[in-house]
Amino acid sequence: MTEPLLNQLGDLIGGSFSLSQEAFQKIVILSQGRTIALLVILVAGLSLAIGQSIILFANQVKPIRFVFS
Repeated sequence: MTEPLLNQLGDLIGGSFSLSQEAFQKIVILSQGRTIALLVILVAGLSLAIGQSIILFANQVKPIRFVFS
């Protein structure tokens, strides 16, 4: 019996961080693999933007510079 997709998600993400070829092959085979990959990329980008905003705010950057950064 196969595990539900959510139970495999942690293993697949961990395998992709370790550059495991097997993890990438499983992601490609999954019917929702592209959707999951896109969501991971969007969450990573959002996390980066939030982190940079906190640092810019802590450094008291001028508002116009904050917007452009």
